[in-house]
Amino acid sequence: MGQRFILGVALCLVVFMWDGGHNCQAARDWTTPSADSANSNSTDKIGVLHDVKWTAKSGAVGVRVISTGSRAFVFDNGILTAYDQDRGSILWTSSLDPASHDMYVTGLSLYRKVLYVGLASSEQGELLSFQMDTGKPRSVVSTSPGSMAPILSPPAFWNDSVIVREGNQVCSYGIEDGKLRWRQQFPASYGQIVLPSSHPVVSDGKVYFNSDLGIAFALDAGTGRTVWKFASDGYSSISAGAISKTTLRITYCAPIRINHVLLIADDSTIFGLDTTTGMNLWKVKLGHTFSFASVEGRAFAATTTGFYELDPSTGQIMRSRTVPDGIWACAVSKDRAILTHDPITTGGWEILDLRTWSPTYVDWVFRPDPVLAVSDGMLFLVGSNQPATEANIERGFRAYKLGK
Repeated sequence: MGQRFILGVALCLVVFMWDGGHNCQAARDWTTPSADSANSNSTDKIGVLHDVKWTAKSGAVGVRVISTGSRAFVFDNGILTAYDQDRGSILWTSSLDPASHDMYVTGLSLYRKVLYVGLASSEQGELLSFQMDTGKPRSVVSTSPGSMAPILSPPAFWNDSVIVREGNQVCSYGIEDGKLRWRQQFPASYGQIVLPSSHPVVSDGKVYFNSDLGIAFALDAGTGRTVWKFASDGYSSISAGAISKTTLRITYCAPIRINHVLLIADDSTIFGLDTTTGMNLWKVKLGHTFSFASVEGRAFAATTTGFYELDPSTGQIMRSRTVPDGIWACAVSKDRAILTHDPITTGGWEILDLRTWSPTYVDWVFRPDPVLAVSDGMLFLVGSNQPATEANIERGFRAYKLGK
């Protein structure tokens, strides 16, 4: 599983080229794609999905997409492009400095009509910002060359500061001046070097994130001081200054806060923590968790064993869809969930009706990577058509219009 997971993360940074073909199948048993599904010419569609609205070709490492209101923003090959979300026409483009082209993009974030792009190489990182309406560049925050502290996460925000993960530290910078507000480093103070593994999530005045030793942290968003920390199963008390086990329990899944409960995950277990104290309220083993989602106080998890709805207060499994190769990414609204399958094996994606808990649309031909965005009735995916060989890889970006 670990090897497939690393390959899946790498897929997010692959060259995306696609010619706009659209071959889909009607809903059926999503756990057992037919042997000839990759070669199917069926265009049967049911339920809530309309035809592909528009497509965009690209050709570089590191494609990311974020959408809001009437616009979709795509970062590819050192170029940031704003598209009209409905028509697909280009509104503006902004090119990065050529020196930044060798870096990979770690995520896009939007805050106060400013678009932020995190970039990283093996030794340094940059946090760039652009005006959402015009694409005009704003400030640049750079880590020092040789500091081994690349910016490794999508930016998060608190008041007038932007918060990112840099190597073995979490840092806060001023939005307007780019000056460092605070830095929280995690040296080998627990018997092993602690590296933040998930990107930071800011909520209720705290910065939450996971680490590669299965330790979750809550920091004060204004000062960076540690509010609490929690060690998952298999570790001695970290307050004693040592950890009894050294086995890594890495998860890149970002935590999610629902009311007073923080959902975090290590390599096999989901924990519900009290956001005030960090006390463990419950835990449930569901395999490696790739992503969380929430809508109207409901909690959802995409894992190596399937897709689950959990009661955030108790951890009870409310509903589940077991899938042999797992669900790698999810996005939810009140009545439906968009799910992408393991891109290394079966591929494909679906729309799951959250009222009946059954799929209403299945596409086994398009193999999306775990990169998706949903906004104002539009769905954005990046990936490739199937089958794909080394000599014939067709990748790209798709925009779908979702029905009511």
